[in-house]
Amino acid sequence: MNGAVEASNKFCVDLHSYLRSERQFTGENLFYSPSSLSIALAMTSMGARGNTAEQLNKALHWEGLSQDKLHDNGKEFLVALQKSNTEGNELTAANRLFVQKDFPLSRGNKEVLRFQNSFG
Repeated sequence: MNGAVEASNKFCVDLHSYLRSERQFTGENLFYSPSSLSIALAMTSMGARGNTAEQLNKALHWEGLSQDKLHDNGKEFLVALQKSNTEGNELTAANRLFVQKDFPLSRGNKEVLRFQNSFG
């Protein structure tokens, strides 16, 4: 999971640096979940092609990581997150991708999204 963890850490630092530098947030409290944003963008990226896919890969620091490796690392992360729950401490994440009803999704994308939603 090292490659995906390193990429996720870089994305989180980039995101925080960007949000911190935005004038609209100066002096304001800001709460966000880099992990949830990463997961949501990962779900979106599965259907991305061409320039959109390249830009997502760049923003998420996934250059050089194969889709299979990213998918496997994503599964490992979600399983590890689920296993970290204890009786007195439970972390639940909810991410959902809404798709236009008549927009066709590939079978592979549907299967991956179903797996990710099972942890919500």
